[in-house]
Amino acid sequence: EYSHNINSSAILIGQIRGGEEGVWFTGGHFSLFTMRTYHWTQERPSGLVSFATGCFLWFPKHLLHQLKAFDEQFFLYWEDVDLALRCQKQNIPIHYVAEAILYHSPSSSTGGQHSPLTIYYQNRNRFLILRKHGHFYHWLVFIPFYLAGFFKRCFLYRKDPLQFKANRQALLDGIFCLRGRFG
Repeated sequence: EYSHNINSSAILIGQIRGGEEGVWFTGGHFSLFTMRTYHWTQERPSGLVSFATGCFLWFPKHLLHQLKAFDEQFFLYWEDVDLALRCQKQNIPIHYVAEAILYHSPSSSTGGQHSPLTIYYQNRNRFLILRKHGHFYHWLVFIPFYLAGFFKRCFLYRKDPLQFKANRQALLDGIFCLRGRFG
């Protein structure tokens, strides 16, 4: 019912359920200061949101052209944040439709949240987003915040050379703006 009242110049998202976690996403927001996404995980009524995860999007073809599609430099992860930021800049609304439900296994196609592939792209792409959309003051907060997480991950991944390498390489490629493929 809600989706019938939305014009054709909006992106639609739905509820995402993830395995044993139950509700994984019903909208959310992100911070350019911390470069973190925040998922709302409670069932809620349909309405406007500022962030849409990329695994469940619907939009008309003309919006895809208007937004110039997905930015391929991201390859994996954070392409949805980039799209949401471009929507904000162009005043394109993102609507959450509670009646639409998708079942999804987050990061399963990349080996899980602690796989080297996920570690690399989740972290490297934070730098790409900030380069593209951030301002000087975002960097002032992000760098110490990121480094604290980086050293925590170094400690957690110290026994797995591939995870450790992915973490280190993401930092180097992010700082030096390298866009190679990891793996």
